[in-house]
Amino acid sequence: MRILAIDHNAVFRSYRPRYAALAAMDDSAVTVGAPSSQTFGATHRLEPKQEDEPFELVRLPTVGGFKSHRGLYCPLALRSFLKRDADLLFVDSEPESFAVAECLALGGRRKKLAISTWGNINFAATRFPYRLHRLHRAAYRHALRSADGILCYSHEAPDILRANGYRGAIAQIDWGVDVARFRPRDSGPLRESLGLRGFVVGYSGRLVEEKGVMDLVEAAAGLADPKSLLIAGDGPMRAALVQRAADLSLHTVFAGPVPQASMPDRLNCMDVLVLPSRTTPVWKEQFGKVLIEAMACGVPSVGSSSGEIPRVIGDGALVFPEGDVPALRSILVRLQADRKGHGILSNSARRRAETVFSWPVVALRMREIFAEVLGHAA
Repeated sequence: MRILAIDHNAVFRSYRPRYAALAAMDDSAVTVGAPSSQTFGATHRLEPKQEDEPFELVRLPTVGGFKSHRGLYCPLALRSFLKRDADLLFVDSEPESFAVAECLALGGRRKKLAISTWGNINFAATRFPYRLHRLHRAAYRHALRSADGILCYSHEAPDILRANGYRGAIAQIDWGVDVARFRPRDSGPLRESLGLRGFVVGYSGRLVEEKGVMDLVEAAAGLADPKSLLIAGDGPMRAALVQRAADLSLHTVFAGPVPQASMPDRLNCMDVLVLPSRTTPVWKEQFGKVLIEAMACGVPSVGSSSGEIPRVIGDGALVFPEGDVPALRSILVRLQADRKGHGILSNSARRRAETVFSWPVVALRMREIFAEVLGHAA
C-alpha cells in the first residue's frame, strides 16, 4: 500500500511515530508532507527527519504562518506533492480546514482520499468558532462531499458527520503513545530537585478556565499531608492558581511549560495524573493525549466526564462528573490511602497503554481503515 500523507502536526517528530509504524509494515510505502513551519502559540520549524523514521519526509512551504484550520500551502509545491504516485491520500486535518479544500482544488481528488476529525461539537449546525466561519462552513460541506473515508478520533464524530450528510466510510481510531519512551522509571532525584513531597497529584496542559485546574487545586487541598500538587503548563489562569494554592496552604510546584522530551520524567514524578476539564459551548475534551502518556508511565489517570475522557481512561471508578470537586477529592483520597490498590491501577494503566494505545496497534488500525477505503482486504 502506497500512502501519501499531509499532516501539519508532522512538524513535530513526536507526531510522526504512527507513520514510522505504518511504513514498517509489509508492502507499505509512506511519504509524509509537512509544513515548513507551524504556528501554535509560538512558531515551530519542521524538525528534521531522523534515521529511525522509515518514511520519506517532504517539506512543504506555506503561505505565511501555518495555523491548523486556516493554514495554506504554497500551491506549486502542494500540486507537485499531490502528483506523486500513491494509492491513497491521507490529509490529517479537519473537514473544515482550508488545507483539505486546497488539496481538493489542486488534484487531491484524483486519488482515494481519507481525512480526519476530532470534532465532538456540531458546529456545522450552528457556527464554526473561527474567523471566516462562512468559508470554513463551505470547506466543510465540500470535504464531506469529496472524502472517501474519515478517521474519527472522537466517539461523537460519526453521528455529527452523518447528521451533516456524509455518506462515505467512517472509522473510529485512537491517538497513540510511544510506550518505549513513555515508561515507568525512577523519579526520586527529580522529585527531590523539584521539592515534591508525599503523595504527588499532577496536571499537565494549558492553564485556562475550561481545563478545570482550579477544581483540582480545591480537591487536592483536602488530601492528608504529606502531599504535593505538580502543575506543568502555562496560561492566563496561572496567577489565580498560584494565589488560590497559597490561600489553601497547598504545597504546589508550578513547573511551567514542559518540553516534549522531558514529559516522561515529569509524569513519572506523579502518583496520579488528573485532567479535570469542563465543557463549554464551544469546546469539550477531544481526547486528552496526556492521559495515555501518563498511563504508559504507569501513572493512574483520573479525569472528568468531559468529552472523550471517560472512553480514554476506560475505568469508571477514575472518572468524576465535571465540576464536582467533592467527587474528585474522594477519588484522590482513595488513591492516597490505598497503596496496594494504587499499584494495581498502575500496572493496569501501563497494560492499557501497551494494548490499546501503542503506536503499532494504532498504525495497524489505520492500515485496516485505509484498506477499507481502497476497497480491498487489509
